Amino acid sequence: MKVSNVRTKPSALILGEGKERLTRIEKLNTRLIFQTFASRSLDQICRWGLVNFGARWVDICTKNLRHIHGLERIPAMKDIGSFVLATNHRSYFDLYVASMVLIKAGLRNRMLYPVRSKFFYDNPLGLVVNGIMSFGSMYPPVFRERKRLVLNRTGLQEIAWFMKNRDMCVGIHPEGTRNKLDNPYELLPPQAGVGQLIQSCQVPVIPAFINGLSNDFPRQVASNFSKKGEPIILVFGEPLNFSEHYDKKGRPIQKEIAKQTLAKIAELGEEEKAIRERLKVIS
Repeated sequence: MKVSNVRTKPSALILGEGKERLTRIEKLNTRLIFQTFASRSLDQICRWGLVNFGARWVDICTKNLRHIHGLERIPAMKDIGSFVLATNHRSYFDLYVASMVLIKAGLRNRMLYPVRSKFFYDNPLGLVVNGIMSFGSMYPPVFRERKRLVLNRTGLQEIAWFMKNRDMCVGIHPEGTRNKLDNPYELLPPQAGVGQLIQSCQVPVIPAFINGLSNDFPRQVASNFSKKGEPIILVFGEPLNFSEHYDKKGRPIQKEIAKQTLAKIAELGEEEKAIRERLKVIS
């Protein structure tokens, strides 16, 4: 059941708040991507494209190396409604692969992937890459400059509205940034902003741990077709429910939500490690 906000129609709050903070190209890219969500017809086209093209090419480029575990722990995708997909962050492609697996399992929700504004929103090519790779899913833009941090809170409001009024999936990394540590099972500290997002959206959180993807796209694809690449192992966990924290206020609560989410992902990491060891024995 959808929860109504004061707004009855989607509105690009970032454009209003960022009137004096965004460049011309940032305004244009933001407006164009937002319209793919605001317009029902464009939204349906993007959903269709994500299922029939976006997910398909990710499937083809990883299917020979993929090992999926834990899908039985999560609800049937056709009945799930809005939810947050939270994974660890080792490569640029973690969420692409995780969401593709859910799409193959029947998910038809539109995706939201908050993404850094640099390149994806301040460069015309970023709009093209966003369209080709995710059919406009990389939204809203996330800003790092201090004078524009207020726009991130505005973006959060937009995410929460869509999650409560449409069937959506927002993909996040509780670590906040890509983990470059040598040990893939040693996760970075959880970010309170992730807890704030989960608290604002008020939907279930599906945790997942993924390991084995490279950041070198050509090499990753080649290793898949040669079948000689590192196994890509993805483990899903049971949905997390943080409803007891929805009405609480304060950064400590948000940090606790992020901490619990990351702790579950770390637990799935240990499961992934055991699976990887078994695969080595078999091979």
